Amino acid sequence: MLFWYASIYGQLQLAINRLIAITSPVLYNSIFSPRRTLQMLIFFWTLSFVHIIVYFWDGCDFTFNVPSMVWDYATTSCGEIISFYLDFVHGTTLCIAIIILDTVTFIGIYKQVQKLSGSTTGQHDLNMLRKNVRLYIQACLQAGCFALMICSFHILSRLVKTNWQTFFLTTFVWETAHALDGVIIFMFYESFRKVLCRPSCLQRKNLKGNTITKGTMFSTSRWLF
Repeated sequence: MLFWYASIYGQLQLAINRLIAITSPVLYNSIFSPRRTLQMLIFFWTLSFVHIIVYFWDGCDFTFNVPSMVWDYATTSCGEIISFYLDFVHGTTLCIAIIILDTVTFIGIYKQVQKLSGSTTGQHDLNMLRKNVRLYIQACLQAGCFALMICSFHILSRLVKTNWQTFFLTTFVWETAHALDGVIIFMFYESFRKVLCRPSCLQRKNLKGNTITKGTMFSTSRWLF
């Protein structure tokens, strides 16, 4: 559960990061300086750890039920509370927040594309903005995948009767959602695919980078993606 909370908080951090990079590029470097970024990471990992402390209390178990082949919360008041509020409400709220933030980011991208569409001096920024559209789609797919997983676990699984149906709508969907998260990243990151398919490309890129002169080695971009 620690890595589940860290994963969903990580998606939230990326959504906030993207939003500020597009809407307030001037403030981006100060808000997401290396020091503050480290502080944010420590904060969210600490928050994720705090979330799982409750699972060590008596009557708040979250264990795998072998006969029914599903992960199950304890049939106690504590189990019901963490199942509904800490898992269902918390998870769906964060997923919806991520989609909303990314939608606002997408609107900002669209508006800037319209402004730069007739400009020749802003062609580089225009190309960068267009590339970021697919990252918006990626983020929505990842958040939507997690949201569907949570709804399947807490809602759809209650509508079936057999153990195998319950297993499919809980454990199987859960594992599939996390696997798809990696597949989505693989699909949308061309450079990542190249490195995985041809590791030698990374070595050639490093060798090429080492031959660049000081006058041409620095290239900056105010966009996150």
